[in-house]
Amino acid sequence: MTQVRTSPASACIGAGAEPRQPLGVSIVGGLLLSQLITLFIAPVLYLGFDSLGASRARPEPMSAISSQS
Repeated sequence: MTQVRTSPASACIGAGAEPRQPLGVSIVGGLLLSQLITLFIAPVLYLGFDSLGASRARPEPMSAISSQS
């Protein structure tokens, strides 16, 4: 909703909007960048670190497995 409200400021629509255009562009750009990071980059990093942790986990020694039976 914030992106919709700031789009007139970034598109330079209306009387006296020229001085507000850089602020509107930076707000819309920041919101789009934060959405990109939240929706795409954070899950990819999570999956990468999860698989890294799983590959570094030490397997249980065979003597401990055979003594449980």
